[in-house]
Amino acid sequence: VQVSASPIDLGGTKAIALVVTDLSDRRRYEEIVAAERLARYILEQSLEGVAVCINGRILFASRSLHGICGRNPLMQPFDELFPFRMPELETFSVEIPHSGKVVKNAEVSYQNQDGVSYSMILNAGPLYGDDHKIIGCLVSLTDITDRKRAEEELRESEDALRQANESLEQRVRERTMDLQNLTEQLERSRHHLRNLASELVMAEERERKRIAGVLHDQIAQTLAASRMRLDLLLGIAPDQQDQQTLKEAKALLEESINETRALMMDIGNPVLYDMGLKAACESLTERLMDRHPIRFRCDIRDAYKRLDPAVSTVLFQLIRELLNNVVKHSQAKNAHVAIDLEKGHLRVKVTDDGVGFDTRTLGAPTSEGGFGLYSIRERLIAMDGSLSIESVPGTGTVVTAVLPAALT
Repeated sequence: VQVSASPIDLGGTKAIALVVTDLSDRRRYEEIVAAERLARYILEQSLEGVAVCINGRILFASRSLHGICGRNPLMQPFDELFPFRMPELETFSVEIPHSGKVVKNAEVSYQNQDGVSYSMILNAGPLYGDDHKIIGCLVSLTDITDRKRAEEELRESEDALRQANESLEQRVRERTMDLQNLTEQLERSRHHLRNLASELVMAEERERKRIAGVLHDQIAQTLAASRMRLDLLLGIAPDQQDQQTLKEAKALLEESINETRALMMDIGNPVLYDMGLKAACESLTERLMDRHPIRFRCDIRDAYKRLDPAVSTVLFQLIRELLNNVVKHSQAKNAHVAIDLEKGHLRVKVTDDGVGFDTRTLGAPTSEGGFGLYSIRERLIAMDGSLSIESVPGTGTVVTAVLPAALT
């Protein structure tokens, strides 16, 4: 209320006149006007396009709605200005919310008079008056054009990525198949080369054995027979000069016989075939010590004197090749050969205290025309074995060969 007081004179009597004014209706009106002004301001500043429609025409429009339609939409028929089509309904009309229905989150498309296209989310509902009767409708439009464009770009990127992945997967499958085929071809070639190397080792040994047999059965026998004939001639030759000539010839024959026997041992080593691996290794080291200032030692258990011929041949070839390398290149003073059984495997180890060598040279042909350690290693691998070499220039060398004990 508002109260005002003023003095008055009532026939000589002084008095005060009080006026009390009821301001409730005016205050309520002012509050309504202020609330309406605030609501209008909020709607005008809204990022969404908001329209209030009465009798199908737009009586209020937010600034965003002005921007969407590209012109002043006030008093324009909403359905003519925004001929929306929705997936759920063929067309949208403000008559739908006028009938009391609510439209929620309907995705619509729109192109204004300037040719600018929009994708929007439409929400619409009835607008009620003081008497709770429908007097119009409220429509809001949320611009999702940028989001739809981003979604489309993302979808295109995903499609491109999926196609790229499918293409890459196909290429990977093709390359994998090519690699598998190449690996199989390489494995077949490797297997073939390994078998070839193994066969070369055995062929070399067979040829050594054949040549040693020829030396023993033919050349050595012929030389021995010739020496016997010279002995007979020495017994009947009367002339001193003839005897001297025969003695010189006999000395040459004996030298040839000794060289032939040494060559037989170097080439074929019949001890290997007659007495086994242990005796052959001991015979080999004895002959090497006779020729070179190196101390050789063999530690081979009696159990390995007799092995499978193929195993004995490969192991003896390995030991002979390694010991020849020791003699020629190592400058060692000591060398050791050991054969033992360890964890179900036959282990052969040859060590020396020489200068060592670069293991990258493994596989070079020997000066005698052999195939070197490479072919022997391939033969071992073909027998499910292995060969390892530990050596650095300036240090000694340790070579270890391993074969399954079942082969022995």
